[in-house]
Amino acid sequence: LEFSNLDFKKIHGLTEECYGIYAESETNNNGTNHWDGVLIENCTFDTINGAGCKWKDKSGVKADQDRAHWYPTLNFVFRNNYGTNLQKYLVSWSGCEGALVEHNLGDEVGTIHGNGMWPFNSDNSVIQFNDIRHTRTDGADGHAYDLDFNCKGTIVQYNFGADCQGGALCLTCNGEWSSSFHSAAIARYNIFVDCGWIANSEKRDNIFLNGRVTNAKIYNNTFYIPAGRTAGIINVNDWGGVWPNNIKIHNNIFHV
Repeated sequence: LEFSNLDFKKIHGLTEECYGIYAESETNNNGTNHWDGVLIENCTFDTINGAGCKWKDKSGVKADQDRAHWYPTLNFVFRNNYGTNLQKYLVSWSGCEGALVEHNLGDEVGTIHGNGMWPFNSDNSVIQFNDIRHTRTDGADGHAYDLDFNCKGTIVQYNFGADCQGGALCLTCNGEWSSSFHSAAIARYNIFVDCGWIANSEKRDNIFLNGRVTNAKIYNNTFYIPAGRTAGIINVNDWGGVWPNNIKIHNNIFHV
């Protein structure tokens, strides 16, 4: 399944409910209903009352880290795409194994509510060589890269983010859901400029660790806060009454 060299422009409707590309599979627990081989490349997503691309594979149940009866999308690639003036995110993917998201530019994404890139319910995603700028938020989100619940082994490396109001990196999972998790994420070799400056919010942070998040490593990144800007640096929060656990943050540069 391939989407190449396409323009998705001026898509209007209910606020935050429009998409350039939207895919959702039926719920299925026997492995007969999932995608293998998805390429989205060299596409433009411009002026959409919502998001650029949402890929949501529901073919199976991923209630715990044992992955019983989980049949994810395989070989999902989102590459060399451009998004601008999007009310939500450039791309979000759910129910994927080994997704590759690279060499994309989102310049003014999440202009009302959302993040730049947003994996859910996926294992071993690689997010690299992307550029996310000018995300905005109404109080939550607004990060360049948000790694959400039921993700395992996500790698965020060699990316750039600038002027992201909510923050640079978010690792999050609601602790109230005992079967949900977020584990073994790595964020390294990224550069962030002027992020995490939203006023009057406890969620304005360059690094936001929230809820049931375990075994994450954040290292060798650079965070630059310009003169005159008040921004959050690191925030650890007990969403759902559960604190992040075994988190290693080391060898980063914070220039404030």
